[in-house]
Amino acid sequence: MPLIELKDVGKSFLFDGVRKSIIEGVSLSIERGSIVAIIGPSGSGKSTLLNIIGGLDSSYEGEAVVGGVRLKNLSDKELSRFRNEKIGFIFQHFNLLDHLNCRENVSLPSYFYHEEIKDIEKRVDYLFERVQLTHRMNQYPPTLSGGEKQRVAIARALLMKPDVLLCDEPTGDLDDITAGAILELFMSIKKEMNVTFLMVTHEERITKIADEIYAIRERRLVRV
Repeated sequence: MPLIELKDVGKSFLFDGVRKSIIEGVSLSIERGSIVAIIGPSGSGKSTLLNIIGGLDSSYEGEAVVGGVRLKNLSDKELSRFRNEKIGFIFQHFNLLDHLNCRENVSLPSYFYHEEIKDIEKRVDYLFERVQLTHRMNQYPPTLSGGEKQRVAIARALLMKPDVLLCDEPTGDLDDITAGAILELFMSIKKEMNVTFLMVTHEERITKIADEIYAIRERRLVRV
């Protein structure tokens, strides 16, 4: 069974009394442990797809099934738990909290878990070692470079041992050398942890590490 499966997914918005379609008839099947890239210009619906798969948007047509769970069957509380346990999010602008140090930022998802995680400190230590930032864990985000911020964000996304990492323009704010290092880190994480990556981007460089590449064209998803 695919880890992620979309069936005839569509999304539209009401704008000035007129309904505007963003994506239409999107069907997609992603196997566990793969890296999939979806390319397209800004406003094409890439982030909309991520929001649906990540349980952040429930007002869509069709079906979205992740890990065997039909997302439309979940209540708001169940969706929150699903996101916390099954999905890691990585954003272009990192979304770190400046008033928390890096260790506290990485630990943040554990605060929303329904029970105490007894090995949380070991997990955090391991992840900082894994992203090669042990020497920065007690620093605050404003003191970090863009690449370091993204590594902290990756560690945070991996804390709850998710099945899927959803990456929205993960190298968009990085120079070519730093972006290359982040993509190499993605590939090693995939191999070591069997995490599934779904990345949306307008940058061609991300497609170099993808097992499958799709594009959004005229509101529909097509394989490249």
